[in-house]
Amino acid sequence: RLSRGERPFLLDGACDADGLGRVSWGGCDPDDGIVWSRGDAGDPLALLGAASRRWNAGPVDDFWPFAVGWVSYDAGAEALVRACGRPPLGAVDDLGVPDVDFARYRAVWRRDNLTGRCEVVALDGAAASALLDRLARTPPPLPSPSLGAPRWSTSDDAYRRRVGRVLEYLGAGDCYQVNLSHRLHATLGEWDALPLYLRLRALAPA
Repeated sequence: RLSRGERPFLLDGACDADGLGRVSWGGCDPDDGIVWSRGDAGDPLALLGAASRRWNAGPVDDFWPFAVGWVSYDAGAEALVRACGRPPLGAVDDLGVPDVDFARYRAVWRRDNLTGRCEVVALDGAAASALLDRLARTPPPLPSPSLGAPRWSTSDDAYRRRVGRVLEYLGAGDCYQVNLSHRLHATLGEWDALPLYLRLRALAPA
């Protein structure tokens, strides 16, 4: 039901009900947001700080997530090199995904995964009623995900060469840890992301 709204999110506590995953959150239809990409004006972390002060009308309780989003690795790294007076990073942005993307939600759904208690937490009654009305609708059917064949642009030989280069860096003491990966591409149907996620969640509830 939330997935049919605008900008839906799920922060899933998965199966760790006794630890950090005790609470799950969901929501949709934010009323404000901030989006920043490399090349845009302003310092992204300063812009995010200003937005948080604008949004924070006071926490409803200790767990109130007044905004949900991300700061990309590249945005964090660029802030660090900028503070050190070094030139910007040269990483290629081939996906066009914003480096900072946050949205403010006036009402969110919350589930205590230990007790099973669900509730709506909101900044005002109108926002709570709107979310409760959406949650009262008949859930849309979840299709079996239709996933196209995965493909990747890195050849085996190229990947082995990169592994060899990493081993050289490690041996020289130039680094102590490298996250070497390559991207897999697959085609999904319009509503396949959620059922695919739920299948992955059942296999590996990390």
